Amino acid sequence: MVGLIIVLTKKSMIFVIIGIELIVQAAISNFILFNSQYPTHVQGQVLVVFCTAISICEIILMIAISLRLYQNYKTIDLTKIELLLTKKEN
Repeated sequence: MVGLIIVLTKKSMIFVIIGIELIVQAAISNFILFNSQYPTHVQGQVLVVFCTAISICEIILMIAISLRLYQNYKTIDLTKIELLLTKKEN
């Protein structure tokens, strides 16, 4: 819930990345919890490893996008970038 609130309310790209990461980590925590109910099954462990790998790739991609946005627009504030893009279209 906290991750979703951060994603919806913050304007900085870094905070949005942190919010998305909190959401993914909450899902991974649920997989770990559900796997503790059935310790002989490995599906939960496989999902944790898979989700962790995807989370790492997601972070790398988001940081690369943030760096490119900063290079082009000199800001990572999403509302300012949106305003710059709308002015550019007009």
